[in-house]
Amino acid sequence: MAHFGKYPQCDAILKDYALGNGMLGPYWEKGRETLVEGYLEHHKEMAKNGWVGIQRESYPRVLDASPSQEYPAKVPSESNVIDFKVNWKKLRHFLSTWSPLESYNKDHPEVGNLCDATTRKMMQAAGVENVDEDVELDWEQALLMGHPPSSSTD
Repeated sequence: MAHFGKYPQCDAILKDYALGNGMLGPYWEKGRETLVEGYLEHHKEMAKNGWVGIQRESYPRVLDASPSQEYPAKVPSESNVIDFKVNWKKLRHFLSTWSPLESYNKDHPEVGNLCDATTRKMMQAAGVENVDEDVELDWEQALLMGHPPSSSTD
């Protein structure tokens, strides 16, 4: 999920839009949560299977939902992979491309376009009226590295 640097009050609104039970949450394809959990838990499986030099990195710290004494996640001071600076109009367009939105809107015509409503709600929470104003987002990231066990050819 993304975190709004200048507007942290928008974090919960975006998370609810993406994952909330009354919003897009139930409309994501099955298996998505398995992928997310894999990023948080896979280091344990790697260790069990003999991988060495395991390193974990998560940004920001909130992503480290599965702490590990053996392989604590390093938390860099800034994003390594994805940092996102767009205006509110482009953010709205990006959010409108998410795969479950079409199904949600079809099932809930009384709501109107959920993406538009959520973008307006975030802008209101941020005290922003101009859709061309820039907004910076930091996306949660997980990086897992290691070396596979060496195999013997004897």
